[in-house]
Amino acid sequence: MKKLLLILAFIQLSLISFSQTTYTVNSPADLPDINLNDSVCVDAQGNCTLRAAIQNANKTNNKDTIGFEVSNLSKGLYFLNTTSESGNSVTIKFIKK
Repeated sequence: MKKLLLILAFIQLSLISFSQTTYTVNSPADLPDINLNDSVCVDAQGNCTLRAAIQNANKTNNKDTIGFEVSNLSKGLYFLNTTSESGNSVTIKFIKK
């Protein structure tokens, strides 16, 4: 968990000087953004999901930043599955204690 947070912090700090907008994911749900015509990351429940953050970040060519607020997540095991630009499948696992 500490290594994951350090990696995420490093990535966020590395990109911050190039970033136009920062979206903070605060929900583990998989819901889309309710209005892609604004610059606000919010789903139907009023949270910012990873899906909604990616949808907003992909709207422009800006180098946006997506951060994670994990303090409100329930205890448990979480997986983040993604595909890199080269087509490789990547899974990040972390445990919220």
